[in-house]
Amino acid sequence: MGTSPAFTDDENGIAIWESGAVLAYILESFDTEYKLHPKPRSSRRDRATFLHLQQYIIATVYPFLASLFIHTLKPKEEQDAAYIANAKEKFLALLGPTLVKFLGSSDYFMGDHISAIDFLVTKPLGNAHSLGLLKDFPTLDTLYHKI
Repeated sequence: MGTSPAFTDDENGIAIWESGAVLAYILESFDTEYKLHPKPRSSRRDRATFLHLQQYIIATVYPFLASLFIHTLKPKEEQDAAYIANAKEKFLALLGPTLVKFLGSSDYFMGDHISAIDFLVTKPLGNAHSLGLLKDFPTLDTLYHKI
C-alpha cells in the first residue's frame, strides 16, 4: 500500500511503525488493566487466539481487502473484472469463513467482551461491507455494525 502506521512516544524517545508493533506497544503501555487484550500470564489459549487473530488480520485480511477495495475505486474501464471476481470469491470461500470460525457464537472475537481485535478488524470489515461481501456472513456484519 505504500504506507505504514507509525507511533511516537516523545516522552520515552520511542518511534515505531508496523501495525503489530504499534498495537502491541499501545496495549502494553496504556491498557494496563487488560480490558482490550489478555494478560501476559492469562490462559495460553486466550493469548494464542489473540496473537493469531492479530497477525491474521494485519498480515492477511487487511491487505487483501484494502487492495481489492482500492482497486474498485479505479474508473470502471481500468478495473480488472477477473481480479475482482476472483478476490471476492476468495473472501467468500476462505477469508470470511475463517473469520466466522474464529468468532464462533460469541459476540466478539475474544468472547463476550470487546477487545483490540474487534477494533482492528473493523476497517477490513468496512471494506468488505462496502463491497457487499458481508451479506453472506451475518455474524461479521453484526459485529461490524456494532463496532
